[in-house]
Amino acid sequence: MRMPLLPRRWADTLPDEWKRIGRDTAPLALTAPSVVAEFEEHVARFVGVPSAAALASGRQGMRLILEHLGVGPGHEVIVPAYTLKDLIPLVQGTGAAVIPADVDLRTLNVTPESVRARYSPKTRAVIVLHAFGNPAPVDAIVAEADTRGVAVVEDCAHSLGATLNGRQTGSFGYAGFYSFEPTKPVNTYGGGMVVSHDPDLIRFIREKTANCRYDPSVFLQKAAAARKERLMMRSAMAWPVLALMSFPAVKDWVSRAYRNRQSVPSGDLRYTAMQAVLGTLKLETLPARLARRRALAEQLRARLRPEIRLQEVLDGADAAWYFCVALLPRRAAPVRTRLLLRHWVDAAVEDEIADECARYLNRADCPNVVDIYPHALAVPFFDGITEAQIARVARALNAAAAR
Repeated sequence: MRMPLLPRRWADTLPDEWKRIGRDTAPLALTAPSVVAEFEEHVARFVGVPSAAALASGRQGMRLILEHLGVGPGHEVIVPAYTLKDLIPLVQGTGAAVIPADVDLRTLNVTPESVRARYSPKTRAVIVLHAFGNPAPVDAIVAEADTRGVAVVEDCAHSLGATLNGRQTGSFGYAGFYSFEPTKPVNTYGGGMVVSHDPDLIRFIREKTANCRYDPSVFLQKAAAARKERLMMRSAMAWPVLALMSFPAVKDWVSRAYRNRQSVPSGDLRYTAMQAVLGTLKLETLPARLARRRALAEQLRARLRPEIRLQEVLDGADAAWYFCVALLPRRAAPVRTRLLLRHWVDAAVEDEIADECARYLNRADCPNVVDIYPHALAVPFFDGITEAQIARVARALNAAAAR
């Protein structure tokens, strides 16, 4: 008998969450400012910073941070060579040039050395991604940036709850921004948060978003789409769609129709009260959920063949394991196809994980990302995955990657 489909992702939900969303979204709108402010305080206290500001998306937060820093024409912003390429036009929209820094072959993060090689008199900011929830050496990067008068912005879209030497990611740099999309460590069906030690930045963001529309329709659409995806995965209705994505000729079309249905909200929306309620409840469970993820990641690491290497975590760091990324000894795309067709295990490769941004910027001086991009594979990993499913992933990947 065919085993059930094991998805690569699964949105974290609370008991009776769908019922709660349908019942409470409209009434909570009457007390939105106070409810959202309470969630902002919870996040700021959790991260260890003075204040935080909620927004419609993490990207909106990044854009406003750069605007407040005065980033513009004639400036340069250093970014990881391995990250989401959609962030490039966001930075370029300020008029600044985007400069990619190569990433480490083991941790998949930028390093103090790779960032140092990209500094110039025009450098205005450094964006440090904690890739897939794995803390980058941001403490050392901040220490050097401070001597140069350069602001460090932490991209914590994957890493709420991840720590470096006992400190939360997002608490090291000038500012950090988080994403609350459905499969992120805290899922509020969209939205984001900016944290900072600078009260002027938080005031600036609140002023910029004060007149935005309060419209929960995008949030409700995302919640409905996540619920539909769960139903599809449970019934294996998603398997034909995922199988089609194994073929390059139709992958882009299927990706647009299936993976990218949930567009980024426009910049004129506000974070909703119902999202804040969900965020507050899920933040309470985050430490326990992440502790379990870390234990399961180590179980998977121990079960994999030696030539299959999971993303490494720095000494003194605890990762959030938003994605569980393995580096294979061969191209990952054919392995992904075998995992799905023969083992019914969904996985992600190439731009489904992150982008080779140096190539998009016509830079040929980031050799590590050139090696990582075709060999990286993100295996199923989510809240609620069982030890038996981890063992199944390891058996399937060991078999599929050995051919």
